[in-house]
Amino acid sequence: MIDHHPIRRQTRLSAFTDVRSGYGATSTILVEYLIEAGITPDTPLATALLYGIRSDTLDLGRESSRFDVEPSNSCIPSPTSACSA
Repeated sequence: MIDHHPIRRQTRLSAFTDVRSGYGATSTILVEYLIEAGITPDTPLATALLYGIRSDTLDLGRESSRFDVEPSNSCIPSPTSACSA
């Protein structure tokens, strides 16, 4: 279970949990996993992650944190790059 919402009793039953309630988007957590693994996603995945961050935070205006801003900036798709590791 990977989520940015506060942990619940049912969440604790999962074999794996990474709950970061201080984050505004679950996509932010996933971007951090990719960066730590040295994986640069292709443009479609980078676009989906950026969409997830921007939609969960209402374009970084609601419940966003500094953790959401940096991945959002690094995931802006371009013809030559995606999320940079």
